[in-house]
Amino acid sequence: QYDKAIVAYNQAVDVASNNPLILVARATAELGGQYYAPADADIHLAVAEDPAVLMGQYDLEKHLGAARLKITLNDLKNIAQNSPDDTMHAFLLTYAYYNSHHVGQAADWLQTTDNRTHGQDPAVVQMKKYWNFNEEPAPKTSGPTTRSAGNK
Repeated sequence: QYDKAIVAYNQAVDVASNNPLILVARATAELGGQYYAPADADIHLAVAEDPAVLMGQYDLEKHLGAARLKITLNDLKNIAQNSPDDTMHAFLLTYAYYNSHHVGQAADWLQTTDNRTHGQDPAVVQMKKYWNFNEEPAPKTSGPTTRSAGNK
């Protein structure tokens, strides 16, 4: 299923080569298919073309499914932890954590990735600029509440 999506995004890139959101979408499919090097390249290229792609937070769980996202996060984490000089998997883990609403883990891995790249990865620099690690999720409500006339 991820291979089919990648083919479709390849065709979209051929038609609209200047749209970095297509690269982000293809990177999502590549992550799902565990094609890590192309995903890394696509995210870096998308950020280089327009850093504003980092202003959005993408829902990887919705695009990949909870089970596939868990496998991907675990795989990336194992590789990144077992290879202290590795930058690619640490970068992708950072991206995947942020875009699956694991903001605290994303912040930690962003710092790790920045340290591993010695501050020289332009995409990491842009992530530090655009990503908001202080934002708390909106409280969940069960629906509208009503107040009595005496509680104005």
